[in-house]
Amino acid sequence: MKKTLIATAALLSLQATAVSAANVNIYGVIEEGILVQKADGANATTELKSAFDLGSRVGLKGSEDLGNGVKVGFILESGFSPDTGAYANGTSGFTRESLLYVQSDTFGRLGFGRTGTLGCGLQSFNMQTGYVFMNGYGLIGWDQNMNNFLRANNVIAYQTPVKAGFDAGLMYSNGFTDDSGNEWSDNQHYYGAALRFRNDKIKTSLILEEKSQDKTVKGSESKYVVNYGIEYDLGSFTPMFSYRYVSQNGSLTGHKVGLSAKIPAGHGTFKVAATYLWGHDESKSDETKVNSWSVGVAYEYPLSKRTVLKPFIGYAKSGQAWKDDTVLNVANVRNAWQGYLGLHHFF
Repeated sequence: MKKTLIATAALLSLQATAVSAANVNIYGVIEEGILVQKADGANATTELKSAFDLGSRVGLKGSEDLGNGVKVGFILESGFSPDTGAYANGTSGFTRESLLYVQSDTFGRLGFGRTGTLGCGLQSFNMQTGYVFMNGYGLIGWDQNMNNFLRANNVIAYQTPVKAGFDAGLMYSNGFTDDSGNEWSDNQHYYGAALRFRNDKIKTSLILEEKSQDKTVKGSESKYVVNYGIEYDLGSFTPMFSYRYVSQNGSLTGHKVGLSAKIPAGHGTFKVAATYLWGHDESKSDETKVNSWSVGVAYEYPLSKRTVLKPFIGYAKSGQAWKDDTVLNVANVRNAWQGYLGLHHFF
């Protein structure tokens, strides 16, 4: 409780300072809705659900011009649950993102701190493309059943300037969760490299990532991920394709493909997607071959420039190997559906 009060007071103090400081902005998102879900062998549940799509957050962004086209800036972003007011992504502090960076049109951007990995679909250095729901909307989210690395601590990240539509990113974590008290070789490191192309019609990216073995944890294994995505704006709609490959030292290998689209309709936008995953999981003694598929559709209707109403319905099914695995507090994903009606507001 004491730590929470101190962190809250610090945030309020920073907000008060931001009002009078140049080039510092307070921003945020709040999302809340009603989620109904039912899984095979479990009771249907109804709950007030925050962060079903967008994580609620409050943050500070600031920058200072150093001259000659160079600026230094920072991002401090804290997640919270509107249900209870409690912190999300940790117990306190700016756990969504805590970043110091130097940026120039000539050499690009160099950042230090805690942020999202290159292929996680979140935060300042994200370069993922090709999927309409990314990490949101429950069991249709791109990370479901095949988690990527999300956020990392102790990061050094670099992103090149955009040239002819192309840019590249490099990221290194000196310790995915902690880099103190251990030899360098014992820390769990993250390595990422990405190439992206964007113009008025096309967005596409290829991302290679590795999280090394944590030698301080027994049984830890290195994990390797390849992400590819492409989307093409046809005007009337935007079709998308995404692919992910994951390998964890041979004990877990998986492939996932996603077909999705963004379709303007009326004053809002339909989002539709279908995914299929296959591979093997040696941790399952009876059946090592794994597979799952999911479908979902949402309609995002803007009530204003900053407020959006968003109904959603989705369904997921997996093979016997994952029949007992959990996702989003649903008993399993072997046969599960979700319905959601929510609202998000940017400020």
